[in-house]
Amino acid sequence: MSRMNHLSINLFSANWSELIPDSWRRQGGQDGFWRLYQHDGGGAWVARAGVVYPMQARRLYLIPSGVTFDYGTDGQVGQCYVHFDVLGVPHLLLRTLCREIISLPPTPASESTMQGIAERLQRGMGIGLPEECAIQSVLYAALGWYFSTLPPERLDLGGLLSRNLQPVLPAIEYLEEHLAEPLSTSILAERCCLSTAHFIRRFRRCTGMTPVQYLHAYRAHIAAQHLAFTAQSIEEIAAATGFANRAYFTRIFTRHIGLAPATYRRALSA
Repeated sequence: MSRMNHLSINLFSANWSELIPDSWRRQGGQDGFWRLYQHDGGGAWVARAGVVYPMQARRLYLIPSGVTFDYGTDGQVGQCYVHFDVLGVPHLLLRTLCREIISLPPTPASESTMQGIAERLQRGMGIGLPEECAIQSVLYAALGWYFSTLPPERLDLGGLLSRNLQPVLPAIEYLEEHLAEPLSTSILAERCCLSTAHFIRRFRRCTGMTPVQYLHAYRAHIAAQHLAFTAQSIEEIAAATGFANRAYFTRIFTRHIGLAPATYRRALSA
């Protein structure tokens, strides 16, 4: 069976900020984490592939990891936002299923929950265990709605990919759990009960990538989280995610995320 039945959410941060025109603007970025937004008024927007989504007051918006998008604001607005990751689903499968900005329908219960979180954050109060549970409930409900609305052809594609991944899933799990370690195709092949040569052919047939390409993409994904949510230096992040040096890390990260690590970190803090 797919690991879908082990899906879980890892919360990174929940914050509130006051946006003013031109203070919140980006073109063509993507992240190694998901975003949830709720605004207390109109004026801000997100866009993907030329389609603009005006962000209505109180409504909830999800932006999956790896989705390239723009954002901006033309008016002053309060913003509550949550950064998180979805775990328990193979990285490649999640990217296949979740590839657009998600504008949730009116959901009074979830909207009210997030409005309460926003008010708490505005007052400078911390997020404790009850609030974490409340945020998680909103995110699970949002993901449940989204997956239930996916077109059949994409679900079929996701199911096909999930089935195709089964022969090499032990290797994928090992890669994602040992991303900082040197790649050993012999160890990966052994975990899949295949010869090394057969494993490499099977992995590429199942994923469309070589093990090295898959590992680079996942390392860039995790490195983006380190850049966003830790104070580690770029050199420390490179080492923590398995890159031999900063120059090599920068080249691979830029290829997958679209920005150099230092530029990406500055863009997040703008």
